[in-house]
Amino acid sequence: MHSRYLDTIEYQAMDMPSALVLRYSGELGKKTLTESFRILCHRRAALRARIRETEQGFELYLPDDDRAPESIWHSGLSDDELERFTLEDLCKTAMPWNVAEAVAKLTVFAGSSSGIVLMHTDHAIADGQVKLALLREFLDIYQNLSAGGHVESAVSRDLPSPPSVVLAGRLGVDAPGNVPTPAEAPSFTKHEALRHYITLTEQQSAALRTAAKKAGTSVHAFLCGVILRCHRRDRGEALPTSEMVCWAPVHLRPRVSPVVTPPETTNFVGIHTAPVKVGVDDAIAGIAHKVKQQLDGSIADQDIHRSFLTDSFRQDEVENLGSSNYLDSVSLSNLGRLPEFSCPPGLRVTDFQVFTHRVMAPYPCYVTYTYAGRLTIQCVYRPDLHSRAAADRYIGAISAELDAITRERPDER
Repeated sequence: MHSRYLDTIEYQAMDMPSALVLRYSGELGKKTLTESFRILCHRRAALRARIRETEQGFELYLPDDDRAPESIWHSGLSDDELERFTLEDLCKTAMPWNVAEAVAKLTVFAGSSSGIVLMHTDHAIADGQVKLALLREFLDIYQNLSAGGHVESAVSRDLPSPPSVVLAGRLGVDAPGNVPTPAEAPSFTKHEALRHYITLTEQQSAALRTAAKKAGTSVHAFLCGVILRCHRRDRGEALPTSEMVCWAPVHLRPRVSPVVTPPETTNFVGIHTAPVKVGVDDAIAGIAHKVKQQLDGSIADQDIHRSFLTDSFRQDEVENLGSSNYLDSVSLSNLGRLPEFSCPPGLRVTDFQVFTHRVMAPYPCYVTYTYAGRLTIQCVYRPDLHSRAAADRYIGAISAELDAITRERPDER
């Protein structure tokens, strides 16, 4: 399959680049790393694809040549320079982003004994799990080549199948036949995100897991409780009701049979919507139980699977929210506890981060992941709806709550 049209889920994710960022110590081989990326792009055709508008839809296609997308190498930097660069400064070097020219980029900032690797992909071709799988495969190739091993580099011209087609096949139902077209599809505004990171220490991360376990819930649900209550308190008496909504992206790949592998499709994430009543003095554990109970029930009944196929445009139901409601909803996506990345001798990954460039949703969006024992929350806000001062206030409240939880005995909350 050399070309096909984006389905509705992929269309909404188009023009939404994000980067997986590795900080490393040691020395990278430029020639070997560039070759590793070329081999990865030959194996995974979606990385070589482009997207163009036609009357029939938004076409994901492979150019006639098999050239890998751009690799940019910034060398000769001092370790002090690398330390001074902010994540935002680094990631913006991959901009401007144009899916008509490329849907993936590799950028390296190399110092004498450390550096930073950024792998950018458009969300239309890769959800979080696919991005992670591609990064691990890339590093495995580099490790093998560094050791003098042989790596298969045959060129694939098979694009991943549309997620709606894959899920319909797993469920034994007919896939939606229509695809969005430029004339009929809504045009979503995608804003450069206002973002911040909260990173716990290993000890705090362990204490948070203990607190969630003592509360009889998951870390994801517990964090939902923390964030919902912080936003509820931020609004105080101005909140018209205590009815709030927690949006939880759910990875569907392991929840169908047979399991859907990362190369098979692009975006296989369902969205669960949990309405919960939240009071300023409600216990975090109680809020977490409400969220988790609804989420577990929806997964068991396959409600998320069915809505994945029947939802027209996910943003339709939130685009018309009034400004007074922007804190009534939150989204929390969980990438889970990530195994450490493989490296050849003399090279070590010292830190991992996710960088989201753009955001559509009017409500605050959070992504959490744990690497090397430390839990990180990426906090993302639309700058036209949430000022820097407001975002700092939200982040300060969440950080203070997490600090209190990880310092106190869990059964005291």
